[in-house]
Amino acid sequence: MAFSLPSGGMGNLVRELMLYYRTGRYLQPVQVWHRFRKLTKIKTHFFPRRFSPARGPTPQVSEDLIPISQILARRDLNTCKEVALRVSENRFLFLNQPAEYKNGIRWNDPERSRLWRFNLHYFDYAFALGVTYRHTGERRYYDSFRSIIEDWITQNQVVAGDAWHPYTSSLRIVNWVYCYMLFRDDLEKDPPFRNLFLRSLSYQASYLVRHLEFDLLCNHLIANAKALFFAGRLLGKGSWTARGLKLLKTQAQEQILSDGGHFERSPMYHCIVLGDYLDCLSWLAPGSADYRFLKEKVEQMLEFLTKVLLPDGRIPLFNDSAYGIAPDAQQIFSYANAVIGYEKHELRMDFTIWEGKDSGYYVIRSKTSCMIIDGGKIGPAYQPGHGHCDLFSYELAIGKETMVVDSGVYGYEEGEMRDYCRSTKAHNTVMVDGKEQSEIWKSFRVARRAHPFDVEFVKNNCSVFFSGRHDGYRRLGDQIVHSRWIALIDEAFWLILDEISGRGEHLVESFIHLHPEALVSLAERDVVKIAKDSEQLTVVSFSGAKLDRGQHWYCPEFGRRYSNTILTLTARAELPLRLGYLLIPGAVQQVEVTASDENPLTFDIHLNRNWYQVNLNTKTVRKAREDGN
Repeated sequence: MAFSLPSGGMGNLVRELMLYYRTGRYLQPVQVWHRFRKLTKIKTHFFPRRFSPARGPTPQVSEDLIPISQILARRDLNTCKEVALRVSENRFLFLNQPAEYKNGIRWNDPERSRLWRFNLHYFDYAFALGVTYRHTGERRYYDSFRSIIEDWITQNQVVAGDAWHPYTSSLRIVNWVYCYMLFRDDLEKDPPFRNLFLRSLSYQASYLVRHLEFDLLCNHLIANAKALFFAGRLLGKGSWTARGLKLLKTQAQEQILSDGGHFERSPMYHCIVLGDYLDCLSWLAPGSADYRFLKEKVEQMLEFLTKVLLPDGRIPLFNDSAYGIAPDAQQIFSYANAVIGYEKHELRMDFTIWEGKDSGYYVIRSKTSCMIIDGGKIGPAYQPGHGHCDLFSYELAIGKETMVVDSGVYGYEEGEMRDYCRSTKAHNTVMVDGKEQSEIWKSFRVARRAHPFDVEFVKNNCSVFFSGRHDGYRRLGDQIVHSRWIALIDEAFWLILDEISGRGEHLVESFIHLHPEALVSLAERDVVKIAKDSEQLTVVSFSGAKLDRGQHWYCPEFGRRYSNTILTLTARAELPLRLGYLLIPGAVQQVEVTASDENPLTFDIHLNRNWYQVNLNTKTVRKAREDGN
């Protein structure tokens, strides 16, 4: 048998093998075993590979179901009406990509991305049909639900493809359980369809219990557990309920960090997992040990979410976060109030800080601005698939307007946009020699990773100092380490300083991504003025680096990208090398920055008739009025 090397010969083969090794060495034994089973198709149990609609008994339905009011509280009615109207006409919209099926739904449509097809199989739109039907009573929504369910069962009887991926199966099972309760009165009057629906639901859960995603773990395993728990409660299957609940508890213990953040460190997935646990809490008896345990975890997650929101009430877009996938924060808080009586704390625009040591999120709020810093790990060591090269990046809002943004995520399909959104250049941080902080590859893989260390967060009177270092560029040789200081000085301006230490000559770039609606003008060679609605921001480079403007992509939603301005500070020199800039909210009449000759971490800053001396080493500030008052 002939053996052919990859294009590029033995060198490329070795590099590819090393990528697999550097990625796989972090996997847990349970992941390795289950991935081996998948690759070799080893079966440890028998399961029929085809669903027979006419065969098997109809499962009994439990009478111990949750109140319809809690189900309705989970969704926004207006959004559900829009979705229901569209779906009743066989029109679908996922990831901002529309499709219309006039001659039957193409469940395995090759013209759509895999994630789009996943959404088609999730049946989230069926939930919207049920909510709309409950509010309007219009028969067409039940008819549409019935037609789509029958079509799916007919066309997906063989267990294969996207329809039977354990994650799509999990989300579909939960949506079908909700739909049973929302359409229950009509289903009871339609025995043939009711029986078909319940037999299929039971078959799907039986399949899932044998295909839990121990190869991936993380949020996927929580989705699997939730589906088992839901199916068990609806169909009276105690073994499914117990298995699901046990997994939900053990994964909550592992995946919810001490500061309340989800350990994948993605605000969007934090919201998804939080919604999952709220859904499960609605089935548990208040006062039970399981209820108390999960409620405590959920309350921690709710507090975390409150802390990391931007002033406009939205999440920062770190690590595969986008709008329109998870419920927004206000929906979550409203639902949490309905399920556990949670009262949200209002965001206040005053001088406060919050430190999430485990998650790595650091939040600084003042009367005029707010910054959220990502200073943590790229993700759990054994599954960093949603992690980006965004270590020490940040988002900045002036008033309620987000001015400096994270690039977000365009999609999960392997290719140019996926690579860009995960790259160092897509974030407000530093790149050395055009290389990535962490060795990202394919859509979700990470080999060698940047590790943060020496992270400090200090509040000193009316100033706050964040500092940290990471080793992501040591693999380039020359003992390269990136250190960053971010300081809010006297609640008046932000100072960002980067130091690249090591040996040799290197190219260093520092990026600042601006919101696409921001109006940008170059006032002087090292001064850029930015305006968005009624808010203003001035960027001042003080390190002698070249300051350039360019255009890149801002992707706040899947499938949508907007051209935005990126400012780049660039320098090539012998290490150590420093790049620095100020971010000044509001109008600026005069600004000048001078670095101390004796201490490179001390700066004299003259701003609008005020003089500041900032020592980043001691984290102290001296201030005086230049007119003597």
